[in-house]
Amino acid sequence: DTHYPEAAFYIGLIYWQQNNYEQALAVLTPLADELKLTSVYNTLGAIAVEASRAEKKDKAKAAGRLAQGIDFLKKASESDPEDPESRFNYSVGLFLT
Repeated sequence: DTHYPEAAFYIGLIYWQQNNYEQALAVLTPLADELKLTSVYNTLGAIAVEASRAEKKDKAKAAGRLAQGIDFLKKASESDPEDPESRFNYSVGLFLT
């Protein structure tokens, strides 16, 4: 269906708003590989960084999520170097490392 990617993107955002980071990442990660859009990479990066900061029990999982977020934010920043939101989010992610 031609509307699937857009619907999946919004479902991922809903999961994110509900602080259900695992589901948000699960829905949006395949979408990023398929669409290769700056906004999807940027959103995924922000979700992964937020998930990392919310993870209090498992330090290794938090570090893995942060690394995943940095990777997505780097892709977003590289795909549109002039986008201030992507550059800001990437900078914040690098600062947190």
